[in-house]
Amino acid sequence: MSGFPTGLPPPVGRMRKPTPAGQVGVKQANVSERHSNARDSVTHYRSTAHWQRLRLKILHRDRYTCQICGVMLRSGRADRTVTVLRPAVVDHIAPYDWAGVPRDAATAPGNLWSVCSDCDGQVIRSIEDAHRDRNDWQAVRRDKLAFKVIGFDGRSQGPVSRPIDSMRYPNEQ
Repeated sequence: MSGFPTGLPPPVGRMRKPTPAGQVGVKQANVSERHSNARDSVTHYRSTAHWQRLRLKILHRDRYTCQICGVMLRSGRADRTVTVLRPAVVDHIAPYDWAGVPRDAATAPGNLWSVCSDCDGQVIRSIEDAHRDRNDWQAVRRDKLAFKVIGFDGRSQGPVSRPIDSMRYPNEQ
């Protein structure tokens, strides 16, 4: 096992062979096909240290609570059978990639909130899909903030107070 420091156990599991200089591995080629300009893609941005710090700041501000249904969140994507906490998603209230949305909306704390993966996959997507044909991002923002989960007793199941309600959106009067 040349190349490994002495005294350390050998690596466990399969190791990938290094690709020669100038060649692109299979996995890298697939990523390049999906994202023609990977530096500007959303996927790349979400892997940066800036987004990770901002994401944790928003989760902390919202007290790791879904701002729609009120369930407690976890920051990782661990197996759901291990814990009752749902995976956290930091969602853009006004979709920043729609036409007419201010450019600084992507990282503005007033446009970000914490939601659980279930609300993101069902509630958020249905609201965005309902307004996508008209490209009405202001209606998306209004409907997302107005949505409340109502329990069997007729009361709102969401958080009592949401930090996002007192924040200002970029370019808002």
